[in-house]
Amino acid sequence: MKNMKKVLIYFGFSLLLVLVFFAGYLYYGIKSVDSAFKPHRELQIIKFSSLDETLYFEINQWGLLGNHSSITLSTEDPNGNGWKYDANRDYKFMCDEIFYKFQKPFTLIIYSKAEPYKPKSFISKVDLVQRVIHSRKEKILITDSLEEGEVNRIGLRL
Repeated sequence: MKNMKKVLIYFGFSLLLVLVFFAGYLYYGIKSVDSAFKPHRELQIIKFSSLDETLYFEINQWGLLGNHSSITLSTEDPNGNGWKYDANRDYKFMCDEIFYKFQKPFTLIIYSKAEPYKPKSFISKVDLVQRVIHSRKEKILITDSLEEGEVNRIGLRL
């Protein structure tokens, strides 16, 4: 009788896990089980031709449901030979999207949902100003500015 109870508990738990997985599958629209486990990566570039400077934004998304994201900002091309994130020279935002706008002269204002991991020795000719979005109202203002073309978005293409 005790063994039968254990078997039923294990069976019920296993069934619950399968149901949760398929509920996520249906809710988030996972295209295939294979793609669910593969990370997605995208690269977006901002060029400042008058400064001869390029900023690279590497967007990564991973996890079963694609609910883990990061955006790395670097002055080096992530597609380059042997490039690897370096906490001493690259910014890292742990979010799925950031927004930016240009401000003269050569200033890039970046809006994000959370403070980035700031490097000790980020070297760029472009001045970076980082601002955290604290409220839903601020997010709505940024979204409105995005629609008006005043602000740009960096994140996986929807």
